[in-house]
Order: sequence, then structure tokens, then C-alpha cells
Amino acid sequence: MTDMPRTIPNPLECLYIACSTVCNLNCRFCAYPVSTLRKEIMPFSTFATVIDRATAFGFETFNLTPLVGEALADPGFLNKLEHLEQHPGVVDFYFCTNLTLADSQFF
Repeated sequence: MTDMPRTIPNPLECLYIACSTVCNLNCRFCAYPVSTLRKEIMPFSTFATVIDRATAFGFETFNLTPLVGEALADPGFLNKLEHLEQHPGVVDFYFCTNLTLADSQFF
């Protein structure tokens, strides 16, 4: 990741990947309770393939929480972050979390 100032990424330059559509909360303002998306976690192998194909296509920036779901509900989320950190084609990535599922491994 870079130390450059953050800006809203251009949707044509950032790939939005839903690693998790599972959430542990039921917030009043969130669409999760009424969402018809299947509640699931993206397998690591699928995630790695998506990243490889996307970087080959020219994507360098990734958003890991584009719709609904809690990133940390994915037990393999830290492995996915490590994959992004080590991937030569990835310049930047980000995600949102409610942090309620963060444990000592995350900090």
C-alpha cells in the first residue's frame, strides 16, 4: 500500500470484490437484513484467481467490502490481505469493518 492521500477510487480503476456477504450485526441503517444475496464467504482459491486475473487485466486497486457483509466474518480474511500485500500487481486495497470480530491476530 502507498502513503499517498486517499481519494475515492474511480470505479473503472478499482475492482470491488465481496469476500464476505456474512455479517454478525443487524444494524438499523444497513441493507443486510433485507438483502437477497446469499450469505457466504469467498474461498481463498477463488479470491486468488480473481486477483491474478484482475491484475493481468490492469486493475491495481481493490475494495473488499463493496456491498454488505463483515470482512472479519471471513476466517481467512487475514490470508487474503497477506495475498494482496505480497502480490506484485496490487498497488492499493481497502475494506470496511465493524471491528466487533477482531481478535489479537488482527491488531
